[in-house]
Amino acid sequence: MSSFIMITGNLVRDPEMVHDSNGNIQCRFTVAVDNGKKPDGTTDTNFYDCRLYGMGSEFFFKHSQKTTRVLIMGAFKAVESVREDGSSKQRLRIKVSSYELIDKMRDWPPVPSATQGLKVDVTPAVIPATGEAVQVTDDTI
Repeated sequence: MSSFIMITGNLVRDPEMVHDSNGNIQCRFTVAVDNGKKPDGTTDTNFYDCRLYGMGSEFFFKHSQKTTRVLIMGAFKAVESVREDGSSKQRLRIKVSSYELIDKMRDWPPVPSATQGLKVDVTPAVIPATGEAVQVTDDTI
């Protein structure tokens, strides 16, 4: 049984694309989530390693960059890595099932000059990580 998580945060660095030995596409990125201030006044931030597979990964890679605000949903597990000094560190890794680029929503709908002569019928929605097309109408909301 998988555990499910939903987070909202900012990308720590530009996402990277990786092709595995089977030719599958994987987009890797890290999301920082600010949890406010600790009692000592320092910022309490959690970092999540994210993996996005399939066609949705190409879109995410092309349309996001460092500091992009995102909403991420998916299954997670704890992974342990060894630092250069030999100590171990645990992080949560999320296998992304869907995401939303929150910063990009501010630009919606496209300005008329960018779509001259085109009818835009798409309503912004959570983008499935599978890359499947989602058509949202007023009747389905």
